[in-house]
Amino acid sequence: MHANKKIAWTDVIEMALSIEIQAYDLYRTMADRRAQGGAQDAFLSIAQMEKSHMKMLAKMLGDDSI
Repeated sequence: MHANKKIAWTDVIEMALSIEIQAYDLYRTMADRRAQGGAQDAFLSIAQMEKSHMKMLAKMLGDDSI
């Protein structure tokens, strides 16, 4: 990226949303790989936190569909 190019706040929010989606997918996958127990519960809990982050970012973009 060119150093003088201005970055819109929506670009930053969209990048953050993309990262949160990837994190959510990662933790859901990790939870699915654990049959049951504490590790699975921990991964599911973290996935839910990522989902709440996604909702917050989507709301900032005006998209409440997530």
